[in-house]
Amino acid sequence: MITQEAMLILQESKKIFVRMPVHPVVQWLYQQNKEVRSLDFIYRIRGIAYDRVYSILAKTLVQEAQIHGKAVLALPGNPLVFEQTTEKLRNLASLHDIPLRIILGISFVDLIYSQLSIDPSQGIQILPPSLGLGNSSSLNTKLATIVAQFGQTFSPTGEEINASNLTSRLKRWYPESHQVTIIWTDGLPNYKTRDLSVNLSDLDRAFKPEMVFSSLYLPPYSP
Repeated sequence: MITQEAMLILQESKKIFVRMPVHPVVQWLYQQNKEVRSLDFIYRIRGIAYDRVYSILAKTLVQEAQIHGKAVLALPGNPLVFEQTTEKLRNLASLHDIPLRIILGISFVDLIYSQLSIDPSQGIQILPPSLGLGNSSSLNTKLATIVAQFGQTFSPTGEEINASNLTSRLKRWYPESHQVTIIWTDGLPNYKTRDLSVNLSDLDRAFKPEMVFSSLYLPPYSP
């Protein structure tokens, strides 16, 4: 999903930096004969700290703007939700007196709320898979929880956060019988949002590589 404002900006731009080149909007950009530069390779550098990744992304965009007068970065979802690159860009652009315009989008969180009929006013926490699951101070099981995009994430130590090790982490705080829901899209060409509910013990077996942009919903649990 893309807003009309974002589409107009992309149509007006010749060169566009992107995240997640498998996203259907990126495929559309190729069809429009745009010069597309993926930055995903930075995330796959083993052992690189997240803060360093975001700094490299911000520096790349600022240097592009300094040289060519303009830089466009297309991010999936909402650039203000679960995207630390935006804050890095704000700070670095301000330091170099470069104006920054942020075009809002539809967050994956909004899609999850709609798909599962969740009312966040009842209380919910949203965590990246690499953080918050290793110690009880960061995870409140009494609240509903969304673990965001665990299918294509690496921890700061270079460990891939996949369904198997995510299941092991969650078993520290939830019983194996706790029902969880995987939310994903089925990829090109339609990118239909789907969900599947399973017991936590079956999560690693239920998850499939074709579950693109997968997140996990855990209902509240009180020991």
